[in-house]
Parts: sequence; structure tokens; C-alpha cells
Amino acid sequence: MSSEYKIYRGSKRIEPTGNLPLLVIAAQKDKGTGFSEHYIFPGVARVPFLRKSTGYGPGRSVSETDFEQMVTLDAILASEFDRAKAHFENSLFELDKSLHRHVFWEGHPFEYPLVDDFAFRHLAMAQQHKKEIAEMFAFTNCFALEPLEKLSKVLALIHIKSD
Repeated sequence: MSSEYKIYRGSKRIEPTGNLPLLVIAAQKDKGTGFSEHYIFPGVARVPFLRKSTGYGPGRSVSETDFEQMVTLDAILASEFDRAKAHFENSLFELDKSLHRHVFWEGHPFEYPLVDDFAFRHLAMAQQHKKEIAEMFAFTNCFALEPLEKLSKVLALIHIKSD
């Protein structure tokens, strides 16, 4: 069984006091099956935490060998990343069409660079998304996210004081 996650951070802050949007993409593949999940911390107070999962199987007329060759972990991750971007962008469109136009069509392009887990650490340390982070780990079935879950539990215990 192979399992992996990737984290992408949006290149534009949607609200002046919000976080940069953060997309956590996870996938797992076993012989003859696979699934992927995405979790979106939008950085917009009016857009809720977003999550979805997708399952993969060979179907009736696809051999297990063909499925294994065609449906790789990298392909599943890339596909789920596309779904996550569409999910996030559609959520903003549904919320406010002019905001969507401003964010995605005006100024420099909105991009989703791949980042390390420091972006997630920052989100967890800010302690503004405890409920959403807990929901993410309650929902996931992906083994790759276990180290991130342990990390978030430790970071939740850190007290941050600001003057």
C-alpha cells in the first residue's frame, strides 16, 4: 500500500486578515483500489472548511493489471489537486461573483505552489482552525496524514502570547 499527501498554498490572501488558502491533498493506493481526499482551509470567514473524497476501482471491463499501470499514486494526487482547486474556486464564485473575478481574473495570477508542512504548522499554531483540523483528521482514511495529525496535536498545546 502506498500513501502520500501534498500541501499547496494559494498565492493571494482573499481577506486582509485571513490566512492564505491552504489545500491538503492526500491519496492512498492499494492493489486494485485507491482513494483521494482534499481539505481546504480557504482563509475566508464566509467560506466554510471544505472537504471531499474520491474512490478508484478497476470497474468491470478493466483488468487489474491495466488499472495498476494507469492509475498511479501520482495520477490520483494530481487529479485530486485539480478537484480541490475547482471546489475552492467554485465556492468563492457561489459566495461572491465579483470577489471571484477579482481574485482569479484580475492582477497577478492566482497560483497554488507546492509547499512543505510549515504552512500547515503555521495554520495549526495560529489555533484559529482547531475545529476544522480536528474534522480533517476525523474524516481521513489516509495513513500518510498520521504524522501531520500527531504534529497538529502537539502544536495545539503550544500557547502563543502576542502583545
